[in-house]
Order: sequence, then C-alpha cells, then structure tokens
Amino acid sequence: MKLKSITMILTILLFIVSMSEFMRIRKLRKLAYPLIVIYFFMGLPIIGKFIHNRVLYMGVAVLSFVITMIFLYKDLIITNKEKNLLH
Repeated sequence: MKLKSITMILTILLFIVSMSEFMRIRKLRKLAYPLIVIYFFMGLPIIGKFIHNRVLYMGVAVLSFVITMIFLYKDLIITNKEKNLLH
C-alpha cells in the first residue's frame, strides 16, 4: 500500500514537472514522459493481470521498453539539433 502511494506521488510530481517544462519550451513531446511512466508503473501490471502467459507478458514488456528507448533516442537527437541551431 505504501509503495503505491509513493508511486502515485512520484507520477503526479513528474506530470507537474513535465507540464511546467512544456509551458516553458512549448514542445508537445515533453508531455509524453509522464505518460510513459504511468504506462510502466500502472499499465503494465494491469496488462499482466489479463495475460496469463508469462512469456507473452515478458514480450509485451520488452517491446514496450524498446519502443520507449526509440522515442527517447529520437527526442534526444531532436533536442541536440535544436541546441546546436541556437549556438
């Protein structure tokens, strides 16, 4: 129970921080970070309750991780290009 409340508080805090960053720099992709965290903390356990095959569940988790890493890599590349254009 205590772990769920800490997770909720951290998720809300992350959402607030990303909203403030979005308001500051006006980049919509910054709003995806709290959605990613919510998916991994809350979405995957819910999916795990419906998928009883452990191998299939691990496949979903690995696929989610790979998609997230691709998104983060592309965001990092875009951010670096924007910073280089400013200098």
